[in-house]
Amino acid sequence: MTTVLLVHGTFAPDAGWTKEESSLRRCFEAEFVKRNRIVKFLPIEWSGRNRFTDRLAGAKLIESAVRNLRSKNDEENIIIVAHSHGGNSVAYFLKQHDEALRSVQGAIFLSTPFISLRAKSDTGLRVKIYCYFSLLVAQIGLLLATQQLSEWFHFTADGFYLMLFLNVLFGAFLVHSYRTFGFFDRLIERKRNEIRDIIRSQDSCHLPDGNYLFMKFSGDEALFGLSSAQAVSYALNWIVERVYGVTAALISRAASNRMVGREIVELCMIFIVSIWLLFSPSIVGYTLTFEQVANLAYSERQNIEEELKSEISAQEESLLISNRRIFEVSRSGDREDARRHFRELFDENDAIVEVLKNKKAYLAQLGIDNSEFIKFHIVTFLKRCAIDIAYLFLILSGIMALIYICLLAFGSIRLTELLYIESSVEVVPYGAHTLVLLNWKDIKDRSRNFRHSAIYSSSAALETISAWLAKNHS
Repeated sequence: MTTVLLVHGTFAPDAGWTKEESSLRRCFEAEFVKRNRIVKFLPIEWSGRNRFTDRLAGAKLIESAVRNLRSKNDEENIIIVAHSHGGNSVAYFLKQHDEALRSVQGAIFLSTPFISLRAKSDTGLRVKIYCYFSLLVAQIGLLLATQQLSEWFHFTADGFYLMLFLNVLFGAFLVHSYRTFGFFDRLIERKRNEIRDIIRSQDSCHLPDGNYLFMKFSGDEALFGLSSAQAVSYALNWIVERVYGVTAALISRAASNRMVGREIVELCMIFIVSIWLLFSPSIVGYTLTFEQVANLAYSERQNIEEELKSEISAQEESLLISNRRIFEVSRSGDREDARRHFRELFDENDAIVEVLKNKKAYLAQLGIDNSEFIKFHIVTFLKRCAIDIAYLFLILSGIMALIYICLLAFGSIRLTELLYIESSVEVVPYGAHTLVLLNWKDIKDRSRNFRHSAIYSSSAALETISAWLAKNHS
């Protein structure tokens, strides 16, 4: 006896071709009647959702059905017919269970888009860059949030202390987490194992040798949709990979320097993070605008100028008094006493004139104190860097979100698949396989014009299946 397992495709748990009296069932029945053999059908009712996890669950249902059939009859012949992503469930079943090759006499894949996965290069470096960039963005987000909250709730003066407190907590977390440069070793190894497991379980392009039939219509819209999603994903990935490539090239060049060493990523990021932890509280606490800084600088200059003018007036008054005393001494009769007083008064007069000359020169050269302007520009530059990094993060996040949407077409839902794995859609698995490409003009129901779903009711497809059965199951 032969049992045909019917595995429906995505979003089609109630597919009509798996039901009784369908064209495909009648095709099988007619072919086995010619050989006086009995055939029965067993639909595999998996969820049909477009997720890798659901297809893997479908593979387990197929395994369970095969085991049950074999437990009842060791001589049971089993053929699997799968449509669309149901074929990927079959592929996972065949890959993961060696005994399936002895249990299954053949499999027919109708319009199945096979999924190929491969790991991106430099997994270890990617883990470090992603982690440190995330930390930097988290710090910037903390800064911007604290600054905004301090403005909203009017505690700007205390924003410095709040940011300082948060930075102490953040720094303690970093010290606890990154005690050594070897912190990433376990994380990288765990990520590599995760990537390896994902590719081993979800890649459907590595089928074991077997008796297979691959069929699809030309212009298959589902394959076109997946290919379009793949093309968009590749284009967007190119942008992300360019940013990563520039960063990786700079790190690699620095790491090749003997004076720097391999720890360049850790050293650079520790330096940047430390500088940011030190200066970010000042950024939050600094609230002066350029106009306020200018007014402050000019008011300070005016105060100094007024002070100098008052000192000069006092010195000029002292000089006037000194000159009067000289005149009074000159009229006295005692020449020795007058000579002695003249010498003292002239020395005092010269000192006053020298001080007066210096103060007037200082007043003439008096400018604006630039220290506040320098501080203002440093804070503005750091804020600009923070905002630019935040914008870069938002742009990259938008691109990654679009890539994630494209990957949803493949069934990806995990962040690892987005950051560390590339996907592609293939018409047949790897290796030497024969693909029967049917002419879409042979579709009778032109009103639907769906090549992907019309294959199991097409006369050309059914004739191909009959020929394959006649050749391999006579």
